[in-house]
Amino acid sequence: MSTQRQHEDPGHLKLKRTVSSIFERCGFLVDTEVHLDLDGDGRSDLSFDVCALCEERNEFYLIAIECKNQTRLPHISKEMSAWRENRRVILANSSSLRVVQTDKNKVSEKHFQKIKDIILGYAFTDKLSVQTAKVVERSLKRASIVLWDSGAVRYFDKVSKAIEVPIRYEVYREFDIFKSGKEPIPIEAVRVKQPGFPEMFLLGMSPGLLLRIGYVLRRISKKPLAYQRVINAERVRSIRKFISGRAVLLPNSVIIAFDSDPEVQRRISYDGRFLKVPLKYCCAWIVDGQHRIYGFAKTKYDRWPAGSDEFKLPVVAFRNLEEALQNKTFVNINYYQKKIDPTLFCDLSTAVKDLKNELTWPSLLGVKLNETEPWLEKIKISEFDTKKPITLSSFARYALLETLLGYNKGSDSYSGPLFTYAPFDPHLRFESPKNQAAFREQFGILRNFFFAVKQHTVNSHPAKNPWVNFSDYALTKATGVNALLLVLSRILMRYNTDFHRLDPKRYLYPLKKVDFGSDRVAKFGGGWKGFRGLANYIITKLNKHNRDRLRRFPKRSKT
Repeated sequence: MSTQRQHEDPGHLKLKRTVSSIFERCGFLVDTEVHLDLDGDGRSDLSFDVCALCEERNEFYLIAIECKNQTRLPHISKEMSAWRENRRVILANSSSLRVVQTDKNKVSEKHFQKIKDIILGYAFTDKLSVQTAKVVERSLKRASIVLWDSGAVRYFDKVSKAIEVPIRYEVYREFDIFKSGKEPIPIEAVRVKQPGFPEMFLLGMSPGLLLRIGYVLRRISKKPLAYQRVINAERVRSIRKFISGRAVLLPNSVIIAFDSDPEVQRRISYDGRFLKVPLKYCCAWIVDGQHRIYGFAKTKYDRWPAGSDEFKLPVVAFRNLEEALQNKTFVNINYYQKKIDPTLFCDLSTAVKDLKNELTWPSLLGVKLNETEPWLEKIKISEFDTKKPITLSSFARYALLETLLGYNKGSDSYSGPLFTYAPFDPHLRFESPKNQAAFREQFGILRNFFFAVKQHTVNSHPAKNPWVNFSDYALTKATGVNALLLVLSRILMRYNTDFHRLDPKRYLYPLKKVDFGSDRVAKFGGGWKGFRGLANYIITKLNKHNRDRLRRFPKRSKT
């Protein structure tokens, strides 16, 4: 905080950009290098590195951040002592102060006229030692200034990238704004007792309320037994995609445990019908269901209190569950209670035929291939199938989905060579003429390809036949199948519209000399490493025989 802009070294600039990005992901209005004229002389009297305007229920606050890339802070005491008066002047003269300059021209005088309060924070790079940070934090706290050391900056940067807007409620708690001065929210609930455990309640909660009171990774919880769980951003986006634009049915319960903080506990009460829930940001730890809750952010269901009666999530709420028991409950849910089998999930997708689920189309292709040679009854479609070399999940989820169809989770789109050759429309019903035509075309390509593969790999002796002896050969297992599908993707990319002129039987002749023995294939490794390794081995042989130029797969690539 200074009266004139200081020379901006690279560390300071990087920190300022990071802090700006954090607040932007939170959905705040953000500007940088905001210079204020406090006395009306037209000159800058005060400046902030980052300004973030936040609004909740018609209340407005401004968070001002000063970024520091320093080890020694001889001037900070002077800045802290000046802050109390500067804050008073800003609030008292909010209608007359002038914004002299900003980097992005987003923050203006009208925003200062709206604010209820302005809160100052300091963000530091890792130049500030842990010992110095502790001393500085005590001083800042006395002046009502928030400290973000380098660890806090990394924390908010990482978590905001994962869950985006919902992290704003943790920022509210961190900066002590939008305080819970309002009455607790009464929600109809049923009290449930289980011997030896604290009381719990069954109730329905608005996703908007859960987003505000729940937390998984709250930095300031200071719980000695707390641990940081990974938030899967792709899973959050997938749930948001499922929620948006359709009727939602989510019968599984979210589990939360209210903080033991005395202020929180005082606000909780139960009268036999209504459980009163405190409206305090980040006051309930999400034991289970965090991805479901965060998936509601940026949807029509995340409003509060408007629309709070439109949809309710079933919730199990513990009034006061000690930390050790919270962790034990989490382990019980996520380890001992078995998750859905991927093959069952693929099987279910073929029954529903919802093409908005990316697994549906490749699973339908796998089921169809299982109905005819050379894959007749060789793919494990259901959990009750036995003695099959490959599951529907292993057939559909990897090279077929991600490379041949080229599914991209981020954009929810397809661009692979099989899709390009015969595109389908996921927004139409599977039974639509366009999708049926594309399905027949894709199925024909896969079937003819594997027919040619079998012709060059089959053996009349059962013990030496990879299509019969699944123990000693890996051709029909996950690595063999996905490697072959990767090879097909390269052939399709190479020949594109001329693919129909290619004779697969002649082209794939070198497969006669490929060793698909389990021991040999295992040397390529597991997962994508093995898929790529075996595919490149086959491609080398095909290129030599056909004098072709099929591209090999680079390391760590799925395409």
